[in-house]
Amino acid sequence: MRFYIATTLLITASSVLSLPTLKSRQSTCDESQAPSTSAVQTAINNWNNDVINVNSFLNSAASIVDSGDTQSLIDAAQTALNFATDEPTNLATLAAICDVQLPSGQDPYSQAVATLQRVFPDVPARLQDIINNAGDASIVHGDVDGINQDRCCFVLPSVDTLFSQSAPDYALVGQVSTVREERSD
Repeated sequence: MRFYIATTLLITASSVLSLPTLKSRQSTCDESQAPSTSAVQTAINNWNNDVINVNSFLNSAASIVDSGDTQSLIDAAQTALNFATDEPTNLATLAAICDVQLPSGQDPYSQAVATLQRVFPDVPARLQDIINNAGDASIVHGDVDGINQDRCCFVLPSVDTLFSQSAPDYALVGQVSTVREERSD
């Protein structure tokens, strides 16, 4: 257990330290490389779809486990994994927006980007663990609980911040949903 905690702390620390700081992002931010309005709109719409589909799995996983249908659980988890692995692509688009980042480095947008970069690997890893251990209800329930914890405490609030702050800058208010319509929290 101590090895696991020490390893986790070391990995987390190295991940956080490897994130670009706001100052370095702003000093290298090239407005000509900023995403287009269409790219931002697509990222927000795709990410909303990803969130809805992962939430759908999380909301149904317990009943699938209880049914004993291991193959249905594997199929549903694989579908959720496909959507979860798309989320970092959308983050890359929204993280490339220069003008919503404030010089202090403590602005909510930059904090949301950093939080998502830090926690994203956990959800796909847990979904893969569910696929690999679909026959073990305790592992599946533990992974679902862990995913819900990460998503409710870190991912979904950060996504809300990115959507609500990027949509107005790209005149997308009313064209994209900046409030997640389905929640598992």
